[in-house]
Amino acid sequence: ENVNDVCLWTITNTHTTDCDVGFRCIGANALEFRFVQCTSSGGDIGWDWTKGGSGTWWSQCGASDTKLVWLLAGGHLNYIEGAVTERSSTVVEIGGDSSDGFAQPTPFYFDATDLRDGARFVINKVGKVTLNVRNAKNIPVEIVAQPKTDLLHPTNLEITLPSSKGSIRVIGSEAKVLLDGREVTAG
Repeated sequence: ENVNDVCLWTITNTHTTDCDVGFRCIGANALEFRFVQCTSSGGDIGWDWTKGGSGTWWSQCGASDTKLVWLLAGGHLNYIEGAVTERSSTVVEIGGDSSDGFAQPTPFYFDATDLRDGARFVINKVGKVTLNVRNAKNIPVEIVAQPKTDLLHPTNLEITLPSSKGSIRVIGSEAKVLLDGREVTAG
């Protein structure tokens, strides 16, 4: 768990087991973390980045037997590459009522190599989201989009899913939702 003004850390080969939250970042100025080959198994959340950690990069990280792997604030620019997950209900949840800045239109990038037993994404934000899922086994990619916007951020939610077919469900859309450039309606 990190505090304010802790920046530019690289964490490698670190693993958590059976924790409610495996990794958590707290602090508006806790920035620019890099995780390499880190995993979380068991518990509720692998990474909780709703209270800090803008600009974090995860490389070859993942989780197993975790309800939610990455819980991220929507306003933070984060990059996940080479993710591997198994037996996890939701891979990524971006934004939501419990996170700060969920309506901000900052881009988010997710590039997975192997999502076993499910690839579910919940997106509660606006702006650009790129989900590049190269190998989702057993269950196709499911995207639940509930874009949140306000007068200060009249931005659409643009989802790019370039390499995997999947389904998208739009709930109570307050903004236009585009999937690979095509508008998706609520329902």
